[in-house]
Amino acid sequence: MTVMASLSRPRASKEVTARLQRMLSRLTATPAVVSGSIDDLLNTLEREVDEVVRVKALSVRETRTLHAAIVNAPAAVAVFDQRGVEIVRSSAANSLISGGLAAVLPMRVLQGLVAKASATNETEHEMVEVFGPPRRSLSLYAVPFSDSASDFRSTVAVVEDVTERQLANAARRDLVTNISHELRTPVGAVALLAETLADEQDPEVIRHLASRLELEAQRLTATLQDVLSLSRLEEARSSERQDLNFGELVKFCVGRLRHNAELVGISLEIERLDRNVTVHGDRLLLMRAVDNLVENAVKYSDKGEPVRIRVKSITRPEGSYAELSVQDGGIGIPQRERHRIFERFYRVDRARSRDTGGSGLGLAIVRHVAVSHDGHVDVESAEGVGSTFTFRIPLVHHEQASSTALPGDTPHVHFPDGQSTGNNSTEQFEKDRPSHE
Repeated sequence: MTVMASLSRPRASKEVTARLQRMLSRLTATPAVVSGSIDDLLNTLEREVDEVVRVKALSVRETRTLHAAIVNAPAAVAVFDQRGVEIVRSSAANSLISGGLAAVLPMRVLQGLVAKASATNETEHEMVEVFGPPRRSLSLYAVPFSDSASDFRSTVAVVEDVTERQLANAARRDLVTNISHELRTPVGAVALLAETLADEQDPEVIRHLASRLELEAQRLTATLQDVLSLSRLEEARSSERQDLNFGELVKFCVGRLRHNAELVGISLEIERLDRNVTVHGDRLLLMRAVDNLVENAVKYSDKGEPVRIRVKSITRPEGSYAELSVQDGGIGIPQRERHRIFERFYRVDRARSRDTGGSGLGLAIVRHVAVSHDGHVDVESAEGVGSTFTFRIPLVHHEQASSTALPGDTPHVHFPDGQSTGNNSTEQFEKDRPSHE
């Protein structure tokens, strides 16, 4: 019995050594023959286990960091394993591919793209139109990737909401189409008049054709200027801004436009002018907005009807504003069309617009000027009675205002630096004003 026990100890020791060697071979990065006593093997095993624990802890931290990075990514991202099962997604993806019926279609398409990308090992892409609400255009990508060392395969899906980009592209196409249409008429008229003028001998007819040619050239110039102004506004280019007396600015613009209005039988009446109405803004843009509002009222007023203009300061819960209202006695705007009145190239009465030479951009420019000054413009209208456009921008100083009825006296301009009022200031406004003629 004693002999058998003594013979079994070396055998057991060899078995333990062999097992330790196999374990160490599995743990080490490069399997190799590990030799030594049992104690040496145990010490080596302990070091390798410590290294495995350290690497595992590091791997857990890296996995958590990667998970948190994906979840908090600003883009809509989701990761799928090789079976097509979703592993993790970003919070931004939740609003696009989950929650409600509007997300069912994008999610189904995305799953199909993931399966196809995983099978072909190529990037897949598809556009999806979701009719909502809200209506959205989504761009879906599925990108496969793999780890050759571990034979791990997965797919990253990216969802991008390109609705605004699509709308911008559509608006750009519409703008080009509309501009082409608007320019075709005056350009064609100029060409035809020039051709007729070249062959004409009668002095009276020549004078008439020349005046028509000049008119069409003016219309063409006005349209181009409106397009350029609107383009600058939409691109949000920085402009020089200063404190301005809004009442005096409006008074100057009205005085400048009064003669042309009277030529077509329309009187411009300033019924109220609060003098201490100071705003901070771009003088040229504000003059352009005032001109457009007044000219629009003149164009759409019936002969003999006055255009009434009021400037005052108002206080609302959200702040204090300078308010300009322009009231005409014209045809009015049908209820169904009021929401479109500030669109580019939109006209209520196209026949009248052709007679008066409007480009259809005037009110769109007014809206952009108001928005660029943190304000807004509204319209109230009744068919057959007329319309009132109200333009509001924030006040710089809300002081005690004085109301004065001005029956049409000469424009008297005031600058915020205290310098004066008189011909020099008028010349400065005239020099800086945008041209409409």
